Amino acid sequence: MIHNLTRGIGLIEEAEFAARRDAEQMARTLGEMREALNKVQSINDQAWTKDDFQVELTRANTTIEGARMEWNAARLKWPVLSPENLARAEAKETAKVSVPLAERSFMELCKFGLALTWPLLAGIIALIVVLILR
Repeated sequence: MIHNLTRGIGLIEEAEFAARRDAEQMARTLGEMREALNKVQSINDQAWTKDDFQVELTRANTTIEGARMEWNAARLKWPVLSPENLARAEAKETAKVSVPLAERSFMELCKFGLALTWPLLAGIIALIVVLILR
């Protein structure tokens, strides 16, 4: 038992060290990606003049190229950013936004519609009766 516990402690410590290292690298990548996003979002082509158009265009292209390289480096480093995982995450997001009545049968939908509209129909009939009896 001592051998198992000692070995288990060593394995868990090693896994903890690797997880902390990965978390630190992921935090660094996250910061770099946020910085790249801010730089790309700060490009304002409406403020460019004809005189400095070429300079600003070159600067914007350099910024976008840097952001693209940052994205590609992050994609290579973190499997969660792979196209398959991104597609799976998008599918999960769209699956969360579901229509609650989509799984119902036609008869259930008819009953639901009747339940929603009969008070309105009763009110209209009552109003007609009141108008006729006047």
